Amino acid sequence: MPCILVISRLFRPSPEAHALQVSNVVDALRLEGMRVYVVAGLADTEQLACDLGHADPDTTYIPYKNRWNGCTLPQRAWNRLCDEISSVNPMSSWVSAAVGACEKTLRDSRASIVVTTSTPFESHCVGLRLAQQMRIKWIASFSDPWPSKLLPFPYNTRQAWPFPLAQVWLLRQVLRRCDAVHMPSPYGVELVEQASKVPIAHKSWTIPHIGCAAPCGGSSLASGCLVHVGQLTPHRVSRPLLEAVRNASLSYPDRLTGLTCVGRVCKQFTHLVSEMRLDGLVKIVGSLPQMEAMSIAKGSLAPVVIEADMPMSPFLPSKFADYAAIGKPILAVTPRTSGIRDYLTQYGGGYAVGHDVGEIGEAIRRLIEQNSAPSSGVLPASDRLRELFSSHRVGRQYADLVCSIL
Repeated sequence: MPCILVISRLFRPSPEAHALQVSNVVDALRLEGMRVYVVAGLADTEQLACDLGHADPDTTYIPYKNRWNGCTLPQRAWNRLCDEISSVNPMSSWVSAAVGACEKTLRDSRASIVVTTSTPFESHCVGLRLAQQMRIKWIASFSDPWPSKLLPFPYNTRQAWPFPLAQVWLLRQVLRRCDAVHMPSPYGVELVEQASKVPIAHKSWTIPHIGCAAPCGGSSLASGCLVHVGQLTPHRVSRPLLEAVRNASLSYPDRLTGLTCVGRVCKQFTHLVSEMRLDGLVKIVGSLPQMEAMSIAKGSLAPVVIEADMPMSPFLPSKFADYAAIGKPILAVTPRTSGIRDYLTQYGGGYAVGHDVGEIGEAIRRLIEQNSAPSSGVLPASDRLRELFSSHRVGRQYADLVCSIL
């Protein structure tokens, strides 16, 4: 079996979604019989958790300072600038230290494949430098398309010149040099190929995220509620969703008790809830450990995934894989063209709707009817959908990708 070196700035014990995704992939590849070494970042705020047993002998950690911990608004602006600079600096201190650790691991382990993962992009900078210095087989894995300049509105935020130009230049170097590209959504591959003008379709693999381990039982905390798990950012705040929840709660007061948000929510969302006078209908729980959050989702009427209101989504959110894993019907507010809509249309297991009050309201009505008469066959949760995001299936796909470039 091949020996692999995975490079990721984010990895366990970080609670970030990308860290969980990469950790799941490493575990799945090991279950496929592959020897996997990891060179990862470790924030200073995560050192204690790592000391308490999260490290393994095949993982080398490169420390970095967590600038975002408890910072003020001016500090956030400065930190954002620092992140932009780091993203286009292949000679940064973290990248240089990671290159040294990777060279040692490659010599000692005889690993034959290097896998770099983003975000953040620094991991690919490590891969680029390694490819320039030694002969390696290299897979560049992107959880989302990068940089934001390539993304559709509202994600294509304005950045200070010359960062967008430098980021696209660096992306093109990575896409040209690597042996294979991985993204969770085919729309992400199409977008990056068109925007970067680097032909990658012939060497691209579309492999979804791995769903989290499903909790044994569902929590009653959000019984009768719709539940959104994870961070809710300004781009994904949906007034039509809140209006549909309000309307449905009036029509079915005993069967829909509101919307529960588990995780950080932006101030735009809390202001909108107050403006619409829905404080009694919308409950914000705050961040919880993943298993506890998924237990709440499993005990709910339905988990909710919200994408921004845009014509096409190049993303496949990891929470969609997590929702599929718990076996509940999913309410997805998603563009007309999206990976989520494709999955639900082809395999069932939920409703894909736009940012439209009528569409969302009809989907909620059907979910309520299904919940009231689960034997009616209105919309059984899709076992096939759940299998698509299982660790075994996705791990096998990654193993096939690795073997394809040997």
